[in-house]
Amino acid sequence: MIKRNMFFGILTILIFTAFIVAKNSLAQNAQNGISNKNGILTSNSKYDVAAFYWPNYHYDPRLEFIFPAKKVEWETIWNARPKVPGEHQPRVPLWGYQNEADPKVMDEKINAAVSHNINVFIFDWYWYGNKPLLEDCLDNGFLRDNHHRMKFYIMWANHDATTYWDPKEPNKTQVYWKGGVNRITFNTIVNRVINKYFRRSSYYKIDGKPVFASYELDNFIKGIGGTKAAKEALDYFRRKTIEAGFRGLYMQAILWSALQKNLPGVPMELVGTQNLLINFV
Repeated sequence: MIKRNMFFGILTILIFTAFIVAKNSLAQNAQNGISNKNGILTSNSKYDVAAFYWPNYHYDPRLEFIFPAKKVEWETIWNARPKVPGEHQPRVPLWGYQNEADPKVMDEKINAAVSHNINVFIFDWYWYGNKPLLEDCLDNGFLRDNHHRMKFYIMWANHDATTYWDPKEPNKTQVYWKGGVNRITFNTIVNRVINKYFRRSSYYKIDGKPVFASYELDNFIKGIGGTKAAKEALDYFRRKTIEAGFRGLYMQAILWSALQKNLPGVPMELVGTQNLLINFV
């Protein structure tokens, strides 16, 4: 549990559609705990409210084989056509087909979030083929224009990258990149995340511990070589985080399905609940 007096609301929001909002007056902002200094909005709420951010609306050359127009997921939106009579397609975003890696574009998104007391973005973060994917939104957009208005942290989206990303591919079972990693690759990820992101003052921390989420705990366990290897890898992550000067590591694990009850290395062998596994690793 988070020891600070906060409500940590995780809102599953597709930020790319933008927030459809009316501009609040200065009086409304003050009443809602929002300060405005030289046009820069900052939330003063005693609560931390976070929104997931899927950064697939800027160009990444590794995805050009899926999105040849170099607009990435926007191509799916503007190429949409009605499937039934009366369906309105394509739906044009209120703010247009923006490049989220542009600091000016990100400035709009940050102001929209802060004006509604969303003060943390949880960025989906990808690592496929031993290299990052879709980092430019965070690196060139958010981090260049945030100006300490919001916090952020990383959710390692370690699921397999499949043809679900590809609207042109009818077979949705093909895997483009595997999301699981071995220990050597995991150590590379650990060092990158600590040195590139944890050290930033805007990185979200709880009790001095950087927060790091894993999207698929079961995929991590399978890729790393089992529960014992997973525990050793996460212990390494915690140790390296402390060596970097932090008080520890605050891990968030996401499970999408029930795991088998007999997992080697787990106390008493039988895992009656998912919580036992999470506590173990």
